[in-house]
Amino acid sequence: MLLMVQAMNTQVGNPARKLVLLKLADHANDEGICWPSYESIAKQCEISKRTVIRHIAELEKQGLVQVFQRERNGHHHNQSNKYVLRLNNSQSLSPNPETKKPKNDGDNLASDGDKNDNLIVTKTTCHGDKNDNLMVTQCHPNQSYRTSHKIEPNNISCPRSNFVQPPSQNIWQDYLEHRKNKKAKLTETALNRLVQKINAANKLGYATDDILAECMLRNWQGFEVSWLEQKKYQRNSLINEITTRPSNPEGFVVING
Repeated sequence: MLLMVQAMNTQVGNPARKLVLLKLADHANDEGICWPSYESIAKQCEISKRTVIRHIAELEKQGLVQVFQRERNGHHHNQSNKYVLRLNNSQSLSPNPETKKPKNDGDNLASDGDKNDNLIVTKTTCHGDKNDNLMVTQCHPNQSYRTSHKIEPNNISCPRSNFVQPPSQNIWQDYLEHRKNKKAKLTETALNRLVQKINAANKLGYATDDILAECMLRNWQGFEVSWLEQKKYQRNSLINEITTRPSNPEGFVVING
């Protein structure tokens, strides 16, 4: 429980990375040790395995997590890594400066080595109930584009002009993948409602990236501002209970009366 509170209060510089840290804290024992697989974290956070690997590597650079490859009989074995959380590390209180560097336009969920992944650009035009999406695919930077018509409702570019506080490209792509995994198409109507609610939450002091990260953490398909207020109240109550709980360092049993 204390690890979860520490994780919630730790600044990591990226909402999706915060989500991965919270999941590691949720799996960890009292010593901060856990060994979940990349696949299980990806499934629980509803993001890709490559995204999990990238964010764990950044958490390790920030000194928040130590990663140990588990071995059996002196030989590397195909099993999950062991993670040790170091949330009391004072160097982890500020985000890694590298995380503030702008990403390339094509960098979303892929790691630096995934430069040959398909680039998908969609253009949606609505005629009644029909969506005509144009998919442009580039398998290699030196290859020419080839186009085909395919319905990809979740590959929607971020309408930055509609947001009071636009989300970052990485968190937007993570959120689209979250919706895709839930088989929830982000239609134009759903997108407009989402933007309206996020803009309303911005006025109450919530950041857009934090809102979308909370939706992924809570496995929400959509959200209401009242949900955020309720979670904020519950979180503050939990922190207050832990910090104000009387301690008994001597280990004596206190009997009232």
